[in-house]
Amino acid sequence: MPIRQGEINRETQHILEVAGAEVPELRTSVAGETVWLVDYSDLAQAPDDIAEAEIAGIVDHHRLGDVMTVNPMEAWIWPVGCTNTVLFNMFKIEGHEIKP
Repeated sequence: MPIRQGEINRETQHILEVAGAEVPELRTSVAGETVWLVDYSDLAQAPDDIAEAEIAGIVDHHRLGDVMTVNPMEAWIWPVGCTNTVLFNMFKIEGHEIKP
């Protein structure tokens, strides 16, 4: 389930409206949950209680940040222009069709 950590800017609001998608739920706490970090891997960008969550994976196009986990995690970190390129290819690799 996608979540957001802050307010949606006008550009994101427009894209969600055009796509017919709902604004993700606002969440500031992830303690006790299993999470994926999308478009970042620096803990300073994560919710304050990220140390109390299990990080299952990262999808990103930036350099690898300071994330450390107790258990192995899945990591998709590619040197491309945006994280959506990585996500699109993950869907293709897994055989999922993406409809416009």
